[in-house]
Amino acid sequence: MILIVVAVVLLIVAAGLTVAALVAGRESVTFDVFDQTVSTTVGIVFLAGVIAGLVLLGAIAAAMVGSRRARARRREMRELRHKVAALESDERTHTDESEPAEHADEPSRRREADRVAGQP
Repeated sequence: MILIVVAVVLLIVAAGLTVAALVAGRESVTFDVFDQTVSTTVGIVFLAGVIAGLVLLGAIAAAMVGSRRARARRREMRELRHKVAALESDERTHTDESEPAEHADEPSRRREADRVAGQP
């Protein structure tokens, strides 16, 4: 709860500072970018910086979300592989215990009999 209050206070302070910078920043500024002269106000430069910062934060947030999803996907795949391996191990153990050695090759005998009889 206390972090929510701190976050709201910080947002209000940031909004107030932004408005103050835009209102007070009416001075003209001239600078050269790629051999072009640009004339603007301090407020516009500040606003461009704010927008660039927000784009940067959005990119970082997207990278974090993608990283989290990839990690969760890898964890799920690892768990599924372990489950499949355990099921195959149990199946082999169950098959070995339930079939006597004399009937172990019975499926291949059935296939051979079906082939001789002309059945697929």
